[in-house]
Amino acid sequence: MITALCLAAILAIALCAQVFPSFLTRIGGSAGEQGLLLFSMFLLYPASSLAAGIAADRVGKRAVLGAGLSCLAATFALSAAVPDIRVRTLAVLLFGLGEGAVESQATAMLSDLSPARERSMLNWSQLMFSAGAAGGPFLLALLFSLHTGATLAAVLWACSALCAAPALGFALPIGRGRTAPGANSAQPAPEVRGRLTATLRQPGLAVLAVAVFLYVAAEMGTASWLAKYGELELGLGAALAPICISVFWAGLSASRILAASLSARVPDAPLLYGSLVLTLAGQVLAFSVRQPAAALAGIALTGVGMGAIWPTLVAVAGRRYREGSGTAIGALVASGGLAVALIQLAVGWLSAPQRLGLRVTLLGLAVFTAANLLVVRGALPARSTRKP
Repeated sequence: MITALCLAAILAIALCAQVFPSFLTRIGGSAGEQGLLLFSMFLLYPASSLAAGIAADRVGKRAVLGAGLSCLAATFALSAAVPDIRVRTLAVLLFGLGEGAVESQATAMLSDLSPARERSMLNWSQLMFSAGAAGGPFLLALLFSLHTGATLAAVLWACSALCAAPALGFALPIGRGRTAPGANSAQPAPEVRGRLTATLRQPGLAVLAVAVFLYVAAEMGTASWLAKYGELELGLGAALAPICISVFWAGLSASRILAASLSARVPDAPLLYGSLVLTLAGQVLAFSVRQPAAALAGIALTGVGMGAIWPTLVAVAGRRYREGSGTAIGALVASGGLAVALIQLAVGWLSAPQRLGLRVTLLGLAVFTAANLLVVRGALPARSTRKP
């Protein structure tokens, strides 16, 4: 039941995170104010991920997850109840806090619940994230295009309920005494508390954080601009351009299903090296040709290559730093959150026609993937490349 609640929390955070920017365009205020709201959301996410990890290793992951989901529920309820730009600015701050806590600690708890199967479980959890990321905008567009009569307030209340349901589940005494160490305990063992600072100072964790940063920069820098790339560079038009996003997420989802199924047979290092090489090949193909079919094939290959990278890196951290998994995984998620914020600014600035242009900028993201081949080598010493 705890595993199901963690997966539900990840699905909810993915769906809500994808539709939330759409809400920001409907709540009033200038474009500058809306941009500031989005910046505030991404600004708090990395700090929240790390703080939630440290708190989880002290008071238990369940308590932190419940608090994070409650923040998300309050975000949407507040936005629905008070249609005021100032109140909704506060809601955005709550959203950033809740999103970092939920994504980092749901992932950490799944790692704790699945010793020796971390990589498989995290691939399945990221498949849930992919479903929410793809499904959120689709459901929102469908809801309003069908003229169902649903108002923005009604959608906001529904999102609040979606986040509150698993929060209530974490508050109930389900499976207590049978979950992983640290998941429930309000007072972790003194030796666990004493290792929190030591965990953050581990050079191996820093290398993993760099690997996650490089991966997320390549992934989100690509995914966020694919529709625009399809329209401007491939000539697909506004109606067909979003197919680039669908192809990318389809490849990524298929890869995660395969990686989860093969987790017991393929060691970490070969899987990561193979995934990065596939990603690099896909990026070069996708952003160096102008023929739409070939470019779409490259986009699909990029998704296939990227699918297993994040779950594998996080699984390594969960396995290696078991006593402080909340802190370790929180640090990795924070590193990824920082990458999201920075890469969007970088791509937006560099892709201007008077600078590099969108095609060259997206092709340049392959540099992050190539660099990660070197970083992963340092993140996975020989003893950690055995099968989990």
